[in-house]
Amino acid sequence: MILMTVVLGLAFWATPAISRDTLPLGVSVPAERVRDPVVLRAIRTWHGCCLVGAAVAVAAIALLHLSGISASRPGLPGIVMLAQLGTAFASWTVVRLPIIEVKRQEGWYKGKRVRKLATIAATEEPANSVAWYVVSVLLLLVAAVFVLLRYDALPDPLPIHWGADGTVDGWARRSPLQVLLPAAIGLGLVAVVAWCARVTRLRLVQTTPVDGDRGRAQRLTTTQALLITRAMGPLALATSTSFAGILVLPLMKPPTAARWWLAVTVTVTCLLILWMIADLIRLSRRFTRRLMPVDADSPDDDELWLGGLFYVNRADPSLLVPKRAGVGVDLNYGHPVGRALAVFILIDLIITVGVCILA
Repeated sequence: MILMTVVLGLAFWATPAISRDTLPLGVSVPAERVRDPVVLRAIRTWHGCCLVGAAVAVAAIALLHLSGISASRPGLPGIVMLAQLGTAFASWTVVRLPIIEVKRQEGWYKGKRVRKLATIAATEEPANSVAWYVVSVLLLLVAAVFVLLRYDALPDPLPIHWGADGTVDGWARRSPLQVLLPAAIGLGLVAVVAWCARVTRLRLVQTTPVDGDRGRAQRLTTTQALLITRAMGPLALATSTSFAGILVLPLMKPPTAARWWLAVTVTVTCLLILWMIADLIRLSRRFTRRLMPVDADSPDDDELWLGGLFYVNRADPSLLVPKRAGVGVDLNYGHPVGRALAVFILIDLIITVGVCILA
């Protein structure tokens, strides 16, 4: 849990670096203002908030473990992580306000030539790494067949959940469907990862912004799409490996096996995320911006982004749009499906908080 908290804090810290430089903290600015003092100061403030928030969260989780409270209340570390997430959102909303105010007072977009998207005649789309997904599916199928062949050796009731210390804290009646449930979930998640990789790649390449230098924007966006595609394959394999382990863990008697399996899968997944973040930062520094804009600026569309994070535009028929903070795609919460998914996400968040409090 501490490692996940650190990774979350670093992901927040790196968000401005992997986002478009004309969208500091989700605020639209002209290309010539990306190095304005108020912008740099706001980003430094954001970095400080992220580091402080991560340090406080790590200290809180460590105290819960050292005091033994987390043993009787295992949901409390989850509450700490949710508090870290909420604090980050609140800090984001506050630290971006000076940019918005100075932009309004000085009229940064007054007289600026703007254009939403760059015209791309021919773009080489990054190839999807199908092999990662094939191996992920095969791993789950092999684990499922192995468990079915050893069905009589499985305990009844069947362990279905393990705590952080490797002890079983959830059981269910043994049945073929219950045994194969982790495989079904794993296959579904692998399919979701593959779909997300494809959609992200297509949306990023097809909606390249101008950003004052269309050539730089096109090269950066295409390379980011390639990196995300390559990173999603190993992430799918890590997910598949995790659920394959859940399939076979009931056959392993010592609780240390579950503890090590959990530690290894969480560590590998966190390292993959850190690797992707580091590579995205490297790419943003590799494609340097020219001193003076050579093309039109991207438009000032702050009014369509709630808090610089949530896109709400009922006039836009697109359900998925490029993210404003970070890299990837986001929902259009003005779309009917987007509004329905927002309600679902909110309900899921409430349930998660309730489970963590009651656990």
